[in-house]
Amino acid sequence: MSPQNQIFLSDFCKRSIKEQAQQYQTTAEAQQATVKADQGGVANAQAAVAAAQADVQNAKAAVASDEAAIDNAKVQLSYSSIYAPIAGRTGSLKLTQGNLVKANADDSLITISQIRPIYVNFSIPQRLLPDIKKYSANGKLEVDALPPKDAGHPVRGELTFVDSGVNTQTGTIQLKGTFANADERLFPGQFVNVVLKLSEEPNAITVPSQAVQSGQQGQFVCVVKPDKTAEMRPITVGDTVKNETVIKQGLKSGEQVVTDGQFNLVAGAIVQVKPEVGSKRQGAQ
Repeated sequence: MSPQNQIFLSDFCKRSIKEQAQQYQTTAEAQQATVKADQGGVANAQAAVAAAQADVQNAKAAVASDEAAIDNAKVQLSYSSIYAPIAGRTGSLKLTQGNLVKANADDSLITISQIRPIYVNFSIPQRLLPDIKKYSANGKLEVDALPPKDAGHPVRGELTFVDSGVNTQTGTIQLKGTFANADERLFPGQFVNVVLKLSEEPNAITVPSQAVQSGQQGQFVCVVKPDKTAEMRPITVGDTVKNETVIKQGLKSGEQVVTDGQFNLVAGAIVQVKPEVGSKRQGAQ
């Protein structure tokens, strides 16, 4: 290759490299401008997001303010209505339209008596308090209430309150029974007969309380044997309800006992059975 050709090729290479460098420079500048434009767009988008978030906060504040205004309106509206704390039966109106009403007045607007549930207060002698404690330890005690001249079944409830002390003047303790009173047979202020069930012994053997005697060996009854002779039978007694005493041990169902004249009997004596006066029950003497 001649020297002239070498010089021409060298100049050509220089120009080519310079043009390529300029092209790279132009491309880089264009890309930098694009990046700046994109950064400006991102900044604008961030500003738009911040503005939108501010609008959301303003909207939330407006909603909270409206809700507070609604609550205040409800409170103001509630001042114009009177609501009973319980549901029940109302008595006669004591005030009518046009009367002046003020808070904490001595005279009430109306009397409301609770019907369902309803409570029955009754008292028992203090001697029965140990039985109440004994049987209530196993669960709620049943209480039956029956209004006078009511042919229906007793209203069933449960014992829910025992007073904290005995009334020293009467020797009784106050109890309270709670009744669902679904059929509203019980009425506020009404007098009712109350039966408190302490326990239940199915198929228990009972005798008239006057048949139970006490001796040196404990309690016993005079049993009339099939041959009409008397036997002094030791027994173990249970609860007494009215004039009937439960016999836990010592007697079998169907055996006859002497209810009158026991002091005239000895073991093996002949017993004459005769009808008891004014009753169908058979006695012995």
